[in-house]
Amino acid sequence: MSQIIERKPTWRTAAVLLLLISLAGPWFFDKIYVPRAYECAGAVRLEGDFCGIGISGVKAAAMVIGMTIYTVTQVIAEGNLPQRARELGIEMVFLLAILPLFSLAYLELRGRQQRRHRRHIAFLSLGCMSALAVVVISVISERAPGVFWELWGPWLYFGALLGSLAAELFSRRREKAAAPPAG
Repeated sequence: MSQIIERKPTWRTAAVLLLLISLAGPWFFDKIYVPRAYECAGAVRLEGDFCGIGISGVKAAAMVIGMTIYTVTQVIAEGNLPQRARELGIEMVFLLAILPLFSLAYLELRGRQQRRHRRHIAFLSLGCMSALAVVVISVISERAPGVFWELWGPWLYFGALLGSLAAELFSRRREKAAAPPAG
């Protein structure tokens, strides 16, 4: 069991790689109109007369960052926070989901400190909840129950975050148990 503690850099690096791979995968579909009589070449048949082309997590993140900047400037310029609160909330959920990626990379580059480690676990917890929300949002928004596994990006991202959180909590508990008692 001490292997988990000894190999922290290895599994943290693996977690970062899994998160990056998941960001390259499809997170949402760009819907295009293709009558049902025609085939969806290079796309996935969604509901009715629509096909979907996968949008990667990187592209989705770039779009969300741009939308967030636009929404915040609109709120500042027009003072219409109540009207924009829903879209700001959805944008924040997505941005919270990508926060653990930066936390993992930062923790590996800057070394271990107790305060950073606690913050990292908090970021992983928030990221897990937000990533699960993104999975639910992507499945609900596509309204194509038979193809939701085609959106493997958020599923892999959520799984990598959950695994990383479990390993961090387990290693932290093992480190505390192995530490000599204070006093």
